[in-house]
Amino acid sequence: MRREEDAKVQETLQYIAREKERVKERKRMRRREKVSQSKFRQLLKAKSEAIRRLRRQAQKKEKRKSDTEVLESVKTYLTSTEITLLKNKMENKRRRSCRYSDDVKAVALSLSYKSTASYKSLAAKLNLPPKRTINRWTSKVRIREGLDSPVFSVLEEKVKDMNKEDLFVSMTADEISLREMCNYDQGDDQILGIQRNEKGCIILPSSALVFMINGIRKPWKQTLCYFFSKGPVPGTTLKELVSTCIQKLKMIGITVVNMTSDQGSNFSSLLNQLAIHPGKNFFFSGDQQVFVMPDPPHLIKSCRNALLSHTVVTPDGLCTWKHIQDFYNLDRAQETLRLAPKLTDEHISPPPIYGKMIVRLASQVLSHSVASGLKYHVLSSNLPRSHLATSSFCERMDKIFDLLNSSKKQGKTTFKSGLTPSSAEVLTFIEESLAWLKAIKILDKKGVDITFHFRWIEGLQIALGSVVGLCHHMTARGFDFLLTRRLNQDSLENFFSIIRQRNGFNMNPSCYGFKTAFKILQCN
Repeated sequence: MRREEDAKVQETLQYIAREKERVKERKRMRRREKVSQSKFRQLLKAKSEAIRRLRRQAQKKEKRKSDTEVLESVKTYLTSTEITLLKNKMENKRRRSCRYSDDVKAVALSLSYKSTASYKSLAAKLNLPPKRTINRWTSKVRIREGLDSPVFSVLEEKVKDMNKEDLFVSMTADEISLREMCNYDQGDDQILGIQRNEKGCIILPSSALVFMINGIRKPWKQTLCYFFSKGPVPGTTLKELVSTCIQKLKMIGITVVNMTSDQGSNFSSLLNQLAIHPGKNFFFSGDQQVFVMPDPPHLIKSCRNALLSHTVVTPDGLCTWKHIQDFYNLDRAQETLRLAPKLTDEHISPPPIYGKMIVRLASQVLSHSVASGLKYHVLSSNLPRSHLATSSFCERMDKIFDLLNSSKKQGKTTFKSGLTPSSAEVLTFIEESLAWLKAIKILDKKGVDITFHFRWIEGLQIALGSVVGLCHHMTARGFDFLLTRRLNQDSLENFFSIIRQRNGFNMNPSCYGFKTAFKILQCN
């Protein structure tokens, strides 16, 4: 019995031991299951994150494609500048380090040049480059005084993609007044505003001579070079510079067929050295024929100024400023309908400061509306018949200015349309006007003939002759018509106006300010 009980106890103990091992094994299995479940969850989480990352990448790719499609869809409705800004906004959205193309930098440069305060406001909204990036970009450009400008090499690459007809250009030259002061240019390591004359004496430049070319067929323009000088550049030096510029342009494939300038003393000396007169309105640079055309806006201002102070004698009679004043007083008294609504007191009495330099004030006086108004009041017996001479004078000058300023193939009138060899009415009018201009005399208040003091009469004869000659010259080279507005120097005057806007409206910038503005405008 004793042995049996011992055997049962032993068996019970073994059973308990086996159960403990089973419990331990179950616990180990549970731990293993938990570990494997945790690893499985981690794998699932990693997999889901990878899927989400791939989905985001796919969405970004699809978004980029949609941005391209958006740009293509709005391309026909936006300008090139607006497309550049929109594309930059899409590419640099939510980026810490932005990349800017040269087109974006060029637009930003133009905006910052106009107004620094406005640029700061726009830069935050359009993701434009900071001012430091623009300055670093423009600092790579090196443009110095003289004919060794890198503009010619850049222009040589540009003209390779242009049509042959687009390479016929008109060259303009003019001077801008500078402030006599010295500045140190850190970029080029030189002092600007100091020169030595032929005698070796130190002088301070007071003006800058600038050359520019304008396309005759296609409206493109490019400034070429500049030169500092004390006062106007002498005519002999000017002649050498003009010839050198024409030859350098010819070497890169650009043909200069016309030269335009005002009637300053040095440019008048240049015309005398080139033997330019009403009977000969062109010269040769090598084998290249170049016509000469005094700037029409300057001519119309000079004509108005002569009428303002003196008596102009034409084949039709005496023309005086008092005739225009009489018409203005009658026209201003009209309560319902004015015959010349644009005329104001500013036209009749130009402001003393720069009043005589505003082309608008001259062209709106010597106009068709004033001529018609004078004639109407004479026929209505409100004015004497002596005023008809001034009416004819204004009418003819209006037509002359129109044909020297045409900008469309089909204008509102025949004189505002492009000139062709078949424009019989215009060519006949030019012949009559040349004879009319030869008969003009100008008298002072004492009745003394002072016609030789005024260059605008001869300038108009040269301009009309050059327009006819250039029209035949260009039609022989494949042109259908000639737009005479492409021949004036408005582009160069606008260039000077932009330079004066630098750091406020500065009428006389320094040499350093002029050079900096010139470089920035070249980058634009």
